[in-house]
Amino acid sequence: MSPSTVRTPQQLAQLLQQQRRKLGLTQDDLSKSFGLLPKTISLLENHAERSKISTLFRLCAALGVEIVIQGKVGKPGLPDGPTATHAETEW
Repeated sequence: MSPSTVRTPQQLAQLLQQQRRKLGLTQDDLSKSFGLLPKTISLLENHAERSKISTLFRLCAALGVEIVIQGKVGKPGLPDGPTATHAETEW
């Protein structure tokens, strides 16, 4: 698998699904070796934003995928796209 830039949970889910298919694995095959229900794999592939980060890491490990975090070139701060208001950025 060549390096890919991922900016959304959906992009990550799509890449993981592509890797699973490339390996010739069904969701059921993967769930058996992964120790989760097939519906959990399906939920992750179709609604990654609802998944736990620990589940994503377990799936990456099962598929032989590593996550590399790299600093973005340019000014740090808000993500690309529409500017968030101050209220939206407060926690």
